Amino acid sequence: MHKWGGLVEEIRKGDVDWIPAGIKHWHGATATGSMTHIAFTKESGRKAVDWLEKVSHERYDRP
Repeated sequence: MHKWGGLVEEIRKGDVDWIPAGIKHWHGATATGSMTHIAFTKESGRKAVDWLEKVSHERYDRP
């Protein structure tokens, strides 16, 4: 998991992460592992999430 401008954080089986509203971030599996993502969120103005740009391989592979 990566919060924009911060370091990459490894998430392991059973981990729970909390990201406050308005924090731009991304997450995904590794080349050798999978990931299941379950999110709980509140609607704000009838909208629950803002999907942003796709993450490039260059950015994804960067520490």
